[in-house]
Amino acid sequence: MTRVFRDDLRNRLIRDRLPFSTLELLVLDTAPSFALVTLFSSLAILVSHQAGLFSAHPLPGVSLLGGLLLGVAMNTLLVLCASLEGLRLRRTRRPLSYEAAVIACIVVMAAASLAHSFLLVLAVACLCVLGLISLVHFSEE
Repeated sequence: MTRVFRDDLRNRLIRDRLPFSTLELLVLDTAPSFALVTLFSSLAILVSHQAGLFSAHPLPGVSLLGGLLLGVAMNTLLVLCASLEGLRLRRTRRPLSYEAAVIACIVVMAAASLAHSFLLVLAVACLCVLGLISLVHFSEE
């Protein structure tokens, strides 16, 4: 989903002429593929709900709307994690890692799921999204 974004970051002839911040460029470059992936994941969630798979879910309180919101949050997390490739922390100039971000999100969400509260998992996913947005915003190319 982020190939165009990474290509725009790598090509300095193009990137230097684009009047967008890194976060704006990420949104503009990934919007079409993000919309398509979100549509397909929403359809999969809808089909799963209609088939009765949500009733056997180990987390109580999972509704169709909650499942859709979590699906959008997970897609957003993947886009934001993938966008970290090619970015560096401003102060230390250390490169950011897609793999480390994905592992951190998995560990945090898995820890939240141990509480057996779907709302907590959804809230933690949203907090991860906000944290990654700020990381992308405050990093440099």
